[in-house]
Amino acid sequence: MTLRTPRSSPIGLDIGERWVKAIQLERAGATGPWRIAASARFRRREAELTDAEVARIEEVLHRLGFTGRRIVMAARPRSLTSATITMPPASSGAPLDQIARAELARIARRDVSAVEVGWWPVPAPAGSRQHESTHAMAAACARAGVEEIVAQFEAPGLEIEALDAPAWALARAARHMLRAEGARPEMCAVLDLGHSLATLVALRDGVPVYERSLEDLGVGTLEEDLRKKHGVSEEVAAHVIERIGAPRAPGVTSLIKGADPWSSEADEGSRAVGDYLARVAREIAASITYLTHRYPAWPVEAVLCAGGGALIPGACEWLGQQTGLSTRPAALAGLFRPGDEPECPPGDAALFQAAGLALYTPEGAE
Repeated sequence: MTLRTPRSSPIGLDIGERWVKAIQLERAGATGPWRIAASARFRRREAELTDAEVARIEEVLHRLGFTGRRIVMAARPRSLTSATITMPPASSGAPLDQIARAELARIARRDVSAVEVGWWPVPAPAGSRQHESTHAMAAACARAGVEEIVAQFEAPGLEIEALDAPAWALARAARHMLRAEGARPEMCAVLDLGHSLATLVALRDGVPVYERSLEDLGVGTLEEDLRKKHGVSEEVAAHVIERIGAPRAPGVTSLIKGADPWSSEADEGSRAVGDYLARVAREIAASITYLTHRYPAWPVEAVLCAGGGALIPGACEWLGQQTGLSTRPAALAGLFRPGDEPECPPGDAALFQAAGLALYTPEGAE
């Protein structure tokens, strides 16, 4: 009998403003199905990513059973410059890599030598011809920032294998989820509701073709509104967001001793959550309208809600009602073998981006 040593993925590490999320996968052999070997979601202690905070993250990961030193991290959204660009057709022989780098450097207002750039082709929008030009999405970040992060994680003995664009991490996880479910819509979107910003990524056959960051619509905006406009403490604001949620959210119970979650105070907080989600829904609708004009032959069929904001009770239902789209939580489907006891709930959308990072390969495929 031959025993196969499980092959581990790099650690997918998603460091947000408030939470650290991490997933590591393993599989038997080179082609076996991936399963979750270790997962974690824990609060940050420091607002800045100091050397002490990095050392603590390494210690927590080691204590929770993560193995190896390889890490794939998501680039910080505010350190990225993303854009849709148009270049000469590939048949022209033009140096597309150089052109993309120069264009992103111009948009980021940096010297060409100071940026790291990645780009990928996307379908031509309606009214244009694919063979006449190369339509692409591109992302750039400052080289100095990349080198600083690499050095910071090398200090406690970790190795950053790649600094990935969040859009691609979300796309990779969504592709894995939809294939596991036997679904492959031509066009779908992933809404990542983080603490500091919300990001909408549209996918065409699993490839990002559109990305929009909504910096004033992170869950932190809702938390601040509850504290300042409604005069509640940080603990009560967290309770409203995490346990009460949107109006008419089913199955809600209160964690505050003696409090009725449907009291007038809780109801007021719930309406604030609904107002926040309505603002998010309006921006989703605006983006979908733009995409409909850009790709009329490929209507968006579904929205997957990821990030901590997707865990707000009733959030997906509320967004679906407001937008008229099929909206549901992102799930870690396909990452467990039948009969396995998962290390984290398959509906934990907060870990979705981390799963996409763990699925990274240099070729960009699972």
